[in-house]
Amino acid sequence: MSTPKPTPFWLVWNENGRAPCYKHASSGSASREAERLAATNPGQTFVVLEPTLSVRSNVLEYQHFSSADDMVPF
Repeated sequence: MSTPKPTPFWLVWNENGRAPCYKHASSGSASREAERLAATNPGQTFVVLEPTLSVRSNVLEYQHFSSADDMVPF
């Protein structure tokens, strides 16, 4: 099974603010949001970010347990 190609997105980040949580579907949308935030927060800088890499581990670890019922009592 092939992994689907990720959908691009953009984030608006402020070094002195909260972590970004909204994924903008276009750079234009993120730019407009950065402009809006900058206008309402004079002196603060808002940066539009686009991801360049994502990494995921798909390793599963199994741990088997034995039941006390499996133990022979002698």
